[in-house]
Amino acid sequence: TLGRMSTYISNGVKLSDGLLAVLHNRARDFPAVILTSPLSLQEIWITPKSNTKICYNCCIMKKTKKSRSDTAVQGTNDNSIVSKLSSVNHGYYRDDFLQGYYIRAKAIDYVIQKFLDSNHNETTGTNKQILSLGAGFDTLYHRYYSSNKLKSTIVYEVDFPELVKNKTKLINNNDILKAAIGDEISNTTKNDTGISTDTYKLIGCDLKNLPAFQESLLRHGIDRTSPTLILSECVLTYINPKYSSGIIGWAAKFFSNAIFVTYEQIHPNDAFGTVMRNHFKQIGSPLKCIESFPTKVAQIHRYESLGWSDNVILDMNDFYYKILSEDERQRIEHLELFDEFEEWHLKCSHYILICGFLGSLRCQTILGADKVHTVIFQDIKGYQSVDVSPVAESDVYSHCHFLNASSIKSLQRFGHRICHLDFNLTSSFDNNGTFIAVTGGFGLLSDSRHRRLSDITVFHMAEDTNRNISLISSAQLDTPRLFHAAIAFGGNKMALFGGRLSPLRHFDDIIMVTFNLESATDATNKLTTNDDSSMKPASSPITYKVDINWEKIAYSGSAPSPRWRHSATTIGQNKCLIFGGITANMKTLNDSYIFEFDSHKWLKASTVGLVSPRHSHSASKWNDYVVIYGGLGSDFKPVNGIDALNIKDELDMKWVNLEFEQQLPTRYSHTANIIEDRLLVIGGIDPFSNCTNELIDINLKSRTWKRFSLQEPSIEIPIMLHNHDSILLDHDKRKLYTIGGGGNCFSFAVSPKWSENHPDESNFVKNKLMKGYRGNIRMGIKDFYYSV
Repeated sequence: TLGRMSTYISNGVKLSDGLLAVLHNRARDFPAVILTSPLSLQEIWITPKSNTKICYNCCIMKKTKKSRSDTAVQGTNDNSIVSKLSSVNHGYYRDDFLQGYYIRAKAIDYVIQKFLDSNHNETTGTNKQILSLGAGFDTLYHRYYSSNKLKSTIVYEVDFPELVKNKTKLINNNDILKAAIGDEISNTTKNDTGISTDTYKLIGCDLKNLPAFQESLLRHGIDRTSPTLILSECVLTYINPKYSSGIIGWAAKFFSNAIFVTYEQIHPNDAFGTVMRNHFKQIGSPLKCIESFPTKVAQIHRYESLGWSDNVILDMNDFYYKILSEDERQRIEHLELFDEFEEWHLKCSHYILICGFLGSLRCQTILGADKVHTVIFQDIKGYQSVDVSPVAESDVYSHCHFLNASSIKSLQRFGHRICHLDFNLTSSFDNNGTFIAVTGGFGLLSDSRHRRLSDITVFHMAEDTNRNISLISSAQLDTPRLFHAAIAFGGNKMALFGGRLSPLRHFDDIIMVTFNLESATDATNKLTTNDDSSMKPASSPITYKVDINWEKIAYSGSAPSPRWRHSATTIGQNKCLIFGGITANMKTLNDSYIFEFDSHKWLKASTVGLVSPRHSHSASKWNDYVVIYGGLGSDFKPVNGIDALNIKDELDMKWVNLEFEQQLPTRYSHTANIIEDRLLVIGGIDPFSNCTNELIDINLKSRTWKRFSLQEPSIEIPIMLHNHDSILLDHDKRKLYTIGGGGNCFSFAVSPKWSENHPDESNFVKNKLMKGYRGNIRMGIKDFYYSV
């Protein structure tokens, strides 16, 4: 590919940002230098230049013998530019000089705007100062200068000398950028290869060398008493705790009136945090502080101990829901179709904004300029002063059995559905085990490719000590689908309702599947229609084969609109209830429909009472009720409590709310199953809690509940209990199995292949989550028995 690329490069052909990502990540030794147009930074050109390395930012970045760690950290600046450009292009955030990462940029911009709008320097007649640590190619100065926000303000930017040298070239070679900073002051940058004007200072220095760092600031005229905002945007986390804490403590002693604003990661040890931490380690930029300061409480204690007595901390879910206006949330939620809610909330819960205040700059006076925001920040400060994630009352480790199914790649999926097949085996069959049908979702193939799946696959789970799992048979639907609903009926049949291929292509069809079990002498050589080895029956002593036949059926009556993330619940021997979900234009639904299996007829349910629209909820039959727990509402917030639909009289169905004295946890993307009067809720997502890998045992009769932790710390592959499915099995229906779950892991890299294969699903995720797709999927099969 690179050989063919040389022809295009030599002719000065414009390349897309996706192709640049490939070149940047896979061809760092290619002899080229990238140039950007001064008027439109979206236009990227490559021209050949010998003995240079490729760099997105129009600068020559030669590899040196410096520490590989420092080089890797500088590389995160290069990688981030691709995602920033995409974010700006899609309207999440305006930056004429290239800025992006919507929620990250919005949170930092909120604090900077409050600082710039304050009047703390008017009485003293001094300038305000912004000191940006590890500034990289951030356009902070030019953004606020172009908006006339830098009146009586001096901006100091500090980064590695080599990176500063490149940024200096970029600015000096661009008339617009150079005119904005003004004329240089002579003889001030000879030791740091940067820029020094009256209002802008670009300083090359290693932050770990505090004496040299302080000397450079003083040489450039920084004022220790002027109101100063110090910004660390994903910088200190890459530095050893000894040095990063040293910088925070130094700033508290050096400045008398300051705000220290930090944006970085927390929660390294849950499932998402483990994947996130491993990613940064793999790319050579390990998060060096996250283990020492893993929670909000630890971060607050850190800043307090280092001299910052007035602190506020919030994660990006706090900021999104409690600080951003409703109008702004509505604007960005409708920019693009979006169906990665779980990754959005998980990502936001693992990134925090910390603001430490010193001297005359206080939280109340800076962030409390707006009365409403003052209340919110005070609430957040008090709320986050302790860890808000409640500890589960007990654990059920002794009842959990984690089954090793790593050899069966087709079990690794999410957004799928599973059903129990009850073949009512006769004496001619060895009745030793359970049959499970798994359909659709997004999963992993044998060649490690990830894609949306179209299969219907039957597995056998033995009832021996090891509970061995064998793939029996597989068939293919005509179209992949995920987030559909599935119902087993008649022992050997299953109905699939709706689902989606993408947010632009969703279904209103019904697929009937029939499974016929027959005896076979060698299942290994029998039925399979999938060419992929991950779908082929494994060698095993199982002497069954299952013929799988499916068809799309015609139906009559008042049918539901196309939808996905809805629920289907058996409400009678030959009927099921469809509720909620998402339909065209991302509208969230609260309607109910009844489907009759015998007549293939739809009936729109006539209900009394109110129930809020939702999707990604659970629906379970309990006596004469269909119990709806949780879900995500149209406002991107989890729905509180339990609503139940009385289905005793189909002509007079009534919604009631089940009241609990102790408020129930909020969840979505979970599963739930009924055992007698108990609703067993597995996993799910709550934007405001970091402990969702758990079982919630809800007694619907006594209206009480308990929580039990399911996270196994010693497990190598983290458990991600969202987008999974679960089922009650065994003769007494008292063993609960979960299969699959997880999602896409987002990192600083951008995968053009993902954008090409899934053009309608890629941009919103990488723009909103600040990361591109990196396809790490954490899924598996888990089994635990909970005695009631």
